[in-house]
Amino acid sequence: MSSIFELKLGALASRTVLTVTPDLPFEDAARRLAQHGISSLVVCTADKPVGIVTERDLVRYMSAGAPGGEPVARFMSAPLVTAHPDLDFAAAQILMANHGIRHLVLIGADGGLYGVVSESDFQRRAGSDVYAAIHSLDLVMDQDATVVEPDCPLAQALDTMAAGHLDHLLVGHHGIPAAIFTERDVPPLLARGADRHALRMGEVSNGPLVTIAVDAPVELAVRRMQAEGLRHLAVVDRHGRVVGVVSQHRLLERLGALVMEDCRNRLESRLAMVLRAAGIVAWEFDHSRASVEQVAAFNGGTQSHAGSRCEALADLLQRVDPRDRARLESCLLDQPPGAGALFAVEYRSAGDATRWTSARGRVVERDAAGRPLLSAGVLVDLSAQKASETRLHASERRYRGLIEGAPVAMAGIGRDSKVQFVNQPFSRLFGYTAADLPTMDAWWEQSRTDPETGSRARAEWASQRMAAYTRGAAMGPIEYCVRCRDGSTRDVEIFAIASGEEILATFIDVTERRREKALLEFNNAILHRISAGAALGEVLWFIAHEIDALEAGVRCSILLLDESGLRFCNGIGPSLPDDFLRALEGVNIGPEVGTCGVAAHTGRAVFTADIANDPFWPAQWRSMAARHELGACWSAPLVAKDSAVLGTFAVYWPRARADVGEVMRRFVESAARLAGLAVENARRETRLRTMIDELRRWQQVTLGREGRMLELKAEINALAARLGDPPRYGSAGKSGEEP
Repeated sequence: MSSIFELKLGALASRTVLTVTPDLPFEDAARRLAQHGISSLVVCTADKPVGIVTERDLVRYMSAGAPGGEPVARFMSAPLVTAHPDLDFAAAQILMANHGIRHLVLIGADGGLYGVVSESDFQRRAGSDVYAAIHSLDLVMDQDATVVEPDCPLAQALDTMAAGHLDHLLVGHHGIPAAIFTERDVPPLLARGADRHALRMGEVSNGPLVTIAVDAPVELAVRRMQAEGLRHLAVVDRHGRVVGVVSQHRLLERLGALVMEDCRNRLESRLAMVLRAAGIVAWEFDHSRASVEQVAAFNGGTQSHAGSRCEALADLLQRVDPRDRARLESCLLDQPPGAGALFAVEYRSAGDATRWTSARGRVVERDAAGRPLLSAGVLVDLSAQKASETRLHASERRYRGLIEGAPVAMAGIGRDSKVQFVNQPFSRLFGYTAADLPTMDAWWEQSRTDPETGSRARAEWASQRMAAYTRGAAMGPIEYCVRCRDGSTRDVEIFAIASGEEILATFIDVTERRREKALLEFNNAILHRISAGAALGEVLWFIAHEIDALEAGVRCSILLLDESGLRFCNGIGPSLPDDFLRALEGVNIGPEVGTCGVAAHTGRAVFTADIANDPFWPAQWRSMAARHELGACWSAPLVAKDSAVLGTFAVYWPRARADVGEVMRRFVESAARLAGLAVENARRETRLRTMIDELRRWQQVTLGREGRMLELKAEINALAARLGDPPRYGSAGKSGEEP
């Protein structure tokens, strides 16, 4: 496996990389993947990579049913995990496993894009013989593969893959697989605009399954996959039943573990070599004569020139480096009475400072007064160990440099749950240093936002940690909302891998991604209610209620203007007191009428940092705000398409504050736009209903007039009949025309 161990990413990378810009429509990116038969596109801004689009991202995009024309930036994988071309295979495997990724973007010394390495690149260069160390297909196959029916909608299958982070699904009748659908099949579907709801899995899956016997060698499976260009291979038992799926990802995951094991074996072999090469000699020191007797020859700096087994301490010290003579002499002579503990001292040889010796021993005989008479111990040659320590320190500095230079937050945790280190990105992200977090218990206690979330994440960590140590499985993702040292919160995904007695964990900040998702879901929920014809009050109440839940202590109101656009007529505030809302009804807007009045008057958002001392709030309103614990306010106008102000959307905080906050600002600005749309639609519908009602009223008036005319004609005809005259009006009856 040494050839794999020595591989550098620069030799594996695909140097010809297709790049796209963040604003490219996602469908165009899918078409490029399908057209070129590749698995990734690098997203660049100003020639700098900022993200990557992979087949997994296409699965998420198609599963989400995003509207056409969405830019690549909305669904690309970011922040981007990058590496240097000089990174070796083992370190690359650890980095990819920790982040749960299958592509690694390489950055050159100038900071520009160097190339991309994928799992397929690793497998092609590894060669099938490397996998001989994996003794069974059971170690590299997924035994609980999901099987869907052929008539299962493609949309449902994509949702399953996205939710479970799956790269394939088996397709078959009654749980018996007959075909397979993989991430590789998604780009062509998306490129041709396939309807995910109309297609069935039987139409898009690939069959029949390519299979291999469960007792076949792993290297045979690898050769089969390489020869046929497959990433997945079904495994069957001796009865022909599918019992699992071998994937390229699982093979490389296991190979990475083997590389780590090989590295560990190399270190153990070197240690054994050092121990075999170490010269050890027993010695006795006569305190009364200050002489040293060597029990066996020692090939080191203390061997006497005459080869005598006994020599004076003064002669021995002459062969010790002058810098260490006093320490060695003091260690042998200055033994306190009654002490029986071991003593040890390390020293260098005179004329060869690279040769180190350790003298270890204890006093074995004392006189009646407790003074030492005889000490005994061993001399150990530490030269090889010191040289090894020097190399180890250099390797550790390189490792620490890699960790500190990594673009993501990392932490090392010992098997005893003590935090060994945190890197600088960790401290920058969360504000905690290693001193703040001596153990994982301290981390869970300080970082939890609430007891329930903290307990759930802690239990999941403990479960996956045990599996990592016992089975070598990678940990994560563990989703966790972290409370930072400054009191802010960040949403993270925790990945980890066990390496010997230490766990290396990475913390991926997904706060912005989740906020964007939450904002999108919030907007979609509002638009759904508007399009479904929900009542205006219901729509506005939903918007205010959702903003109330966005931040603890926040209370919202939506105030509408009357037809004149000069005064507030009604308002909605699920968490505000009724008397506060009633006090605002009928109030004229203006430049000195509180935050909402100013916002409605100017048509611009207004922020009041401290209501109690704001000159634009009338005194009686400030008093009412204080009574209801309203300390700060931000109001945004609801604006129609013709720029007319329809009302205001206001957010109240219980205490004075310096700013609105980025998250609240984005949600309220979006909510204000949609609320304005809802109000404008409702008013338009009201005007239409009024016009329809007026038409109906005129219709009723007209029909009533005609009815009275018919009754009068009928009475005249009846009078004529009594007088014996013919009918005057033929239209007075049920039929006929007036003469």
